[in-house]
Amino acid sequence: MMRTKSDDPRLTAPQCHSLQPVTTTHANPWFSVKNRGGYFTIEENTPQVQILPIVENKSIVMVRVYRPVIADNTLELPAGGTNGDELPVSVALREFREETGILVSDLNRFQMLPPLVHMARSPILPYIFKSTLPSKNMI
Repeated sequence: MMRTKSDDPRLTAPQCHSLQPVTTTHANPWFSVKNRGGYFTIEENTPQVQILPIVENKSIVMVRVYRPVIADNTLELPAGGTNGDELPVSVALREFREETGILVSDLNRFQMLPPLVHMARSPILPYIFKSTLPSKNMI
């Protein structure tokens, strides 16, 4: 299992160098929207992590989140961004606990998967971790 930051540049920097000029059309503490030569991208300010928590190979843990932009609740995989120099696997552990209330104390339960596009407008891929979990009374 990967315990350090990846050497894969798709996980740490935009990969659209030929789309010039680049201008920022919006920025806030969490992300920016950039015009990259006529293509608009949404770029997170920190590396992102998503967790695919599988319980006893029967179900997936998801979180219900209210999204004001669509004025509705969505079901989502636990996810979040890094704080400072956190390792991606540590972020997975922290975000999973923050969003589900489930404490997994063994980092070995988080297996890094190959990068996966989660939003077609982002030029940076997230870290994806699969976590295989026992039933509720065994965690």
